[in-house]
Amino acid sequence: KRKREIWHNRNMGKAIVVIALLLVILFGAWYALATQYPQTAPQKSAFYFLDHLVHPHVKLNKHVMGFFPYWRVEDAKHLRLNILSEVNYFGLTLHEDGSIVTTINNETDPGWREWNTQEMKDLVTRTHINGGTFSLTIVSQTNTTIESILENKKAQETLIAAILEQAKTRHLDGINIDFEYLGEPFQDLRPDEQYQQAFTDFSQLLATELHKENLALSISIMPLAVRAK
Repeated sequence: KRKREIWHNRNMGKAIVVIALLLVILFGAWYALATQYPQTAPQKSAFYFLDHLVHPHVKLNKHVMGFFPYWRVEDAKHLRLNILSEVNYFGLTLHEDGSIVTTINNETDPGWREWNTQEMKDLVTRTHINGGTFSLTIVSQTNTTIESILENKKAQETLIAAILEQAKTRHLDGINIDFEYLGEPFQDLRPDEQYQQAFTDFSQLLATELHKENLALSISIMPLAVRAK
């Protein structure tokens, strides 16, 4: 009987050690996920890891970027992230002073609203777990807004600060600039030379600030033949 008690106690001790180790491992994994992907609940991140193991990222010969517009956020769950190099959210628009538009006509701007949903935050996490990068498009399709920003160094500083804040808080890998300018008169789609040079200077300044934070910069350029339509 004494031997049986000793054997029982030893096995109980081993079981407690094993359980304690498992708890430490689980807690460590939970903490690591919460730290690495703070925008997403750890249990979701764990599920994304399991899904990634089942559907590993495809080896791509080219850099494949997918633009994800704000009006399709509800379809985020259907994205095949394992065949994309980069996901780019489209997008956030600008005021003439370089600040990001958050409200329009006394309502939340749709691009800003969807950008701040949990679905988008989780999409950033899913993209990273799947081995891709995530970027944000800053867009302006109004001549007066583009001109105001390019003419005003203070507006450019405001815009760069806003971009860096979004990149840091949302754990982004890069920024895409999409300034869609229509020259005057309408038949001449090219902006004046002063704005061409101003845009080049601004792009260089933005690239310098982004590279300091290890962020990439891409610029969307629409062919004139397409815009003429």
